[in-house]
Amino acid sequence: RVSAHELKEKLAWKDQIIDMVSAPLEEILFEFRRFGDVEIIVVDEDLRNIRMSVAIKPDNLEDFIDLLELAEGVKAINTPSGSILLTRSSD
Repeated sequence: RVSAHELKEKLAWKDQIIDMVSAPLEEILFEFRRFGDVEIIVVDEDLRNIRMSVAIKPDNLEDFIDLLELAEGVKAINTPSGSILLTRSSD
């Protein structure tokens, strides 16, 4: 059996929404990668397990990264190759 919430998460792709509740950051980033072509690399291992709830369009990666920077103390570094590195902010 699948709960209504699980079903909603599984079908969210149809609406082009990443909709997750208390999901590890690694899983959320996986969804962004599925929809886009930006390589996102988590440098600090402890960041992978940050749990977040999101309902965001997959083309809104920039706003999601802004949220990570404000709410979770994450620093995003754009590389010359176009990848984004995520690390803990030293501030």
